[in-house]
Amino acid sequence: MNKTTLSLLATISAALASSMAQPANTTSISFQGALNGPNGQPLVNGAYTLVFKFYDSPAGGNQTGSAITNSNVTVSSGIASTPVQIDPSTFNGQTVYLGVSVNGGDELAPRILVSTVPYALQVSSVTDGVDHLSTTGNISIGNSVVILPEAQ
Repeated sequence: MNKTTLSLLATISAALASSMAQPANTTSISFQGALNGPNGQPLVNGAYTLVFKFYDSPAGGNQTGSAITNSNVTVSSGIASTPVQIDPSTFNGQTVYLGVSVNGGDELAPRILVSTVPYALQVSSVTDGVDHLSTTGNISIGNSVVILPEAQ
């Protein structure tokens, strides 16, 4: 049994850059975690395969969406960092937890509660028939422009 553990400092943060720096359909979040082997020591430096799964519960529960596999993730002094491509529909307003496994081993415990920021990805799928994203650089609420581009 693979007893790799995920230390307390596993973090998830949005990897959302401005639309000018990346395509508007960027759907990744950043994962960074300290990975320890069965002896409690950091994993040795090298490339590992990490598998990410989202769930509706901190233990047991139902998996939401498909597993995401990132191969050749560099681990240095036990620290792994990688972008995770996600399906924005996973963040539908319900609480979501991230499960991680290393090199085909058992899922690490505990699962990680996904914080609020990735829910911002849901904004890209507003379907009320109104164009909320302006190509002029203006940001509007209803019919009122609330943010203008810096040039104006």
